[in-house]
Amino acid sequence: MKTTAILTLLLSVAFCYTKSEPTIQICESVPRQLDIDVELTTTQAWIKLIDSAKNHLDIAQYYWTLTQGASLNEAYGGSEGMSIYNKLIEASKRGVKIRIVQNLPDGTSNDTVVLAESGYAEVRTLDFSKFDNNDLKTGILHTKMMVADSGYVYIGSANADWRSLTQVKELGILVKDEKIAEDTELLFQQYWDVAENNILPDTFPSSYNALANIHEPFTKYFDNYGYSTFYTSSAPKPFCSQTRTDTTEALLDVINKAKTTINIEVMDYLPAPDYMNRDFYWDDIDRALRNASYRGVEVHFLAAKWNHTKSVSIQFLKSLNDLDNIQVKLFIVPDMVGYDSYPYTRVNHAKFVGTDDTAFISNNNWTADYFFSTAGLTSIIQNKKFAEKLNRIFKRDWYSKYATDINNIYLK
Repeated sequence: MKTTAILTLLLSVAFCYTKSEPTIQICESVPRQLDIDVELTTTQAWIKLIDSAKNHLDIAQYYWTLTQGASLNEAYGGSEGMSIYNKLIEASKRGVKIRIVQNLPDGTSNDTVVLAESGYAEVRTLDFSKFDNNDLKTGILHTKMMVADSGYVYIGSANADWRSLTQVKELGILVKDEKIAEDTELLFQQYWDVAENNILPDTFPSSYNALANIHEPFTKYFDNYGYSTFYTSSAPKPFCSQTRTDTTEALLDVINKAKTTINIEVMDYLPAPDYMNRDFYWDDIDRALRNASYRGVEVHFLAAKWNHTKSVSIQFLKSLNDLDNIQVKLFIVPDMVGYDSYPYTRVNHAKFVGTDDTAFISNNNWTADYFFSTAGLTSIIQNKKFAEKLNRIFKRDWYSKYATDINNIYLK
């Protein structure tokens, strides 16, 4: 009897020590030659996730250009895109079933064509132009998501593009938790099923219902951060299942509940559409920020400026900057020294918000399109310690030599 009791005790102790607690990490991409250090790169996070997959790996991405930088000078970092591409092939060869949902390709890359034709992945394409909803016809799949059967999930701003790993500034999270993975998988399954025939149902069946939302978030004990609430939101509303929170509601809730601090880092800002077939003024976010200013919340807004930034966006940002308690800066990534610029690089593409106790990490730019017509995924984590971590990253960028007061920018 004593031997049995001791064995049972030892087994229970071993279980306690081997039980995997949920974990969450922030991962970032930093353009080459920028003087910014990060704890975990996007490349490292993706490799960790892909290597963890045993049976299946599901990926939703806007577009695929991982291999395009392979022939460039190593200073550009194109080999990191190849490393992810090769990891996917390795995973497939060891028996992992890979499913990919992508936006309708524009013909600039054949990554997914090769993966599908070689039998390494099953690929489906979302063609928004085929939807009956007129607002959606100009939309795209802008989601950047990976889910492995190991329970690892990536949600963030990085595209499946070598530039997103080494030439564009990005931010996302790597989460390990079975329930969060299961919930994220439900949203992937929506994309996958809709992409089969490009028919969007009026209402998604209850089998797609989110496992957590703004009203009933997950409660998780994350390693290093303690107890937290967590849920994901989706945009636009037609892509939300019956219990999935719409990202507009999630963002406004985060802004409206902030007590002292709102730190915003996003590429584009415009209270109107940028790509839709109809034009209208949409000031939901703008009004929420002005209300925050009025109630004394300190708002720091770091937008991106690059060669595709529109002057009208600068005008709206300057109007926010004129208010008490709101300060706006622009993050400008300089060109590489000694090398020619590569198209669509050297920009801060991150999209996140940090408040007193909440982190909002997203795929969405802040123009009306990304809330009305563009498919995206956002994670909302309420935990003071995690929010402080995200706010430290924000302050690193805010006080860096790459951030300039918006009043130093003159419109042409």
